[in-house]
Amino acid sequence: MPVNNPEQKYDIAILGGGISSSLTLLHLLRNMLSSNEGRKETRIAVVEKQSEFWKGFPYGKRSSINSLTITTLGEFVPEKEKELFIDWLRSTQDKWIGLLKTNGGLAAKEWIDNNLPMIKKNEWEEIYIPRFLFGDYVDEKLVAMIQKAQQKNIANIQLIEAEAINILRKDGNSYEAQLKDNNGRMSSLIAEKIILAIGSPPVKSVQPKTAEKTGYAYIDDIYLPGIEDNIEKVEEIFSGITDADKRNVLIVGSNASTLEFLYLVHHRPAFKKLLNKIIAVSYSGLLPHRITPNNFPDYQFINLISLAKKNNYSSAELMDTIEKDIRIAYSKGVHIGDTYYQLSDLVVQLLNKLDVSEQKHFHSAFGWRFTKLIRRAGAEYRDAAEELLQEKKLELLKGKFLEVKLYPKEPGFGIFHYENTANKQVEHPLLFPVVINCSGFEELDACSSEIINNLIKQELCKVNSTNRGFEVSEKFEASDNLYIVGPLLGGIFNDKLRYWHVENARRIYTVGSMLADILVNQA
Repeated sequence: MPVNNPEQKYDIAILGGGISSSLTLLHLLRNMLSSNEGRKETRIAVVEKQSEFWKGFPYGKRSSINSLTITTLGEFVPEKEKELFIDWLRSTQDKWIGLLKTNGGLAAKEWIDNNLPMIKKNEWEEIYIPRFLFGDYVDEKLVAMIQKAQQKNIANIQLIEAEAINILRKDGNSYEAQLKDNNGRMSSLIAEKIILAIGSPPVKSVQPKTAEKTGYAYIDDIYLPGIEDNIEKVEEIFSGITDADKRNVLIVGSNASTLEFLYLVHHRPAFKKLLNKIIAVSYSGLLPHRITPNNFPDYQFINLISLAKKNNYSSAELMDTIEKDIRIAYSKGVHIGDTYYQLSDLVVQLLNKLDVSEQKHFHSAFGWRFTKLIRRAGAEYRDAAEELLQEKKLELLKGKFLEVKLYPKEPGFGIFHYENTANKQVEHPLLFPVVINCSGFEELDACSSEIINNLIKQELCKVNSTNRGFEVSEKFEASDNLYIVGPLLGGIFNDKLRYWHVENARRIYTVGSMLADILVNQA
């Protein structure tokens, strides 16, 4: 259980108790237990502001029991953990399928009906699994590992339920982490090494100044307090609106969280009966591409193939060519989900031909843009969205969100303004009692996180050129003995790792493993 009054001195303090923290600690304890001869006990503090440790919002109670992995188990689960995880799924199958049947409703029933035949054939690789299963697996493995390490006096792990709001450098390269609990009480701890594992930056708010208590409902973070709580809140609001044409939801953004919301509400008949329309506005006007078998194995990206024959080209030329070939593919009815691996392999080949400075420029200037172009999602998620589109319950709007103003004639509704593809400001004809922000995370130079701002201000951490992560050494150090792991490594570019985002479990696992090796070798 978390403690209220942390002791002062630790060898390592991990700030954040979500999936980045748990996967790193899992590797660290495994390494310690496998090389424990002559090792003194390592005192480790783990600080987490939520009451649930080890899972974070994607794999814990803030998500739905029906929330699925965005890619197949084969792509999602780290390769080194895959066999262990599948063994765990088999051994606990009766328990978690029973849990789904009892608590998952229509979505769970459909998922079980669709996937049980593959489970019985032991064909796990192509299944989009309920995400909570990976969270439960990591939690079970880590709790057992902690207990074993403590019994052997290898490590002593203390859990502290609080939010880390600042880090101060002390004499001798140790650090003081300042903490604030849920009641606002302050405390601090001292650690020789700090691991910053706080996950992604806060969501980028689109809350307009005109939104008041008497206005429409604004949900800034779909996962706070939880996605199912917010769906029930929207359904309750709809239940109080007599005019069916006014039961609308505006979603700002068309990313994975938007898709998850659509999947979950599609499987709630009472919600759909009340719903008039969901409008999802984004720059692309597109949802992530459906992951499909390679339907066009012989498709040729002609301009990229032509570029590969050249000896010299710039990173900007490469990005322009990628976008040109994607537009051509769409005009021929070929979606990126159908040709993902051909495109990815070709882009990697072309990137590797650039000199290091141009590779870094592509990485910094175009990496995230490229990622948005090739976003993918599983069949179950995309098929649910497609059904909502066919039922006229969903509309994807290409444009720039501007604002939502209060509707002056009737409290409780907003009027949505956006900039269309002709760069004209437009007022949407529908009224919206609910606005949901799914626009993504803040950039670090304009971040509302207290600890991130304090780290930048004190120059303990420097924002990298992508503005989505911190600069680190090959040892993941932002400063001496201050390590970064998880999404705040977004934009990392060195001889060991080159990622423009570090948000999926496989990449977090990889960097956590590498950091654990570094820490154990230093001990």
